[in-house]
Amino acid sequence: MADDQAKIEKRKFRYGDEEKERFNRILNYYEGTHNFHNFTARTKAEDPAAKRYIVSFNANVVISIDGLEFVKCEVVGQSFMLHQICKMIGLAVAIMRNCSPESLIQTAFDPKVNINVPMAPAVGLYLDECFFSSYNKKWKDSHEELSMRDYGDEAEEFKNKYIYSHVATTEHKDGSVALWLHSLNYRNYPDLHFTRGNGSGGDGKGSGFVNGCTLSDVKHVEVENMDE
Repeated sequence: MADDQAKIEKRKFRYGDEEKERFNRILNYYEGTHNFHNFTARTKAEDPAAKRYIVSFNANVVISIDGLEFVKCEVVGQSFMLHQICKMIGLAVAIMRNCSPESLIQTAFDPKVNINVPMAPAVGLYLDECFFSSYNKKWKDSHEELSMRDYGDEAEEFKNKYIYSHVATTEHKDGSVALWLHSLNYRNYPDLHFTRGNGSGGDGKGSGFVNGCTLSDVKHVEVENMDE
């Protein structure tokens, strides 16, 4: 029994410095202006609305709530489309779990490529803050600045008391993230095999894939997209 418990503890995922560096590198691919037609619904690549600008995307903080650990992902952008953030997180987690190479993100930006990108559950997604940079710059001499700068402590207290606790309670009750992670495999998402020229369903050989992306042979990453 002790040996079994030790094996379980050894296999538990920990978001250490190495994992943090790798996951942030993956998220950084989203920064800048790209065509996000594969990260939304009912928007074609040729539609100008598919192009969106991501200012920053990082995951530097781990939050422990009711026995669960969540990696807090913060994304700042000019605007977002339907499902865009959940799909960005979904593909990033798939890459982190070695289901796909990092290059698949750049491939997904290609207007000529159409693939099915995994969509992470929205259980931890919320709007954290709105920025009014242009307004504040234009009216700085005559108007009070619009920002959360003076209310940071109150906002953090509110998030800890109501938002984070709700996320943990929901995950304990429904297990939506755990169920989604179980489904994150080639059978449900064959386009994780996608290679240019071969289309979906390739074997991924020679392209940085780890064969057999299943729950039993990849790391378990508890990642929630908790900030927008």
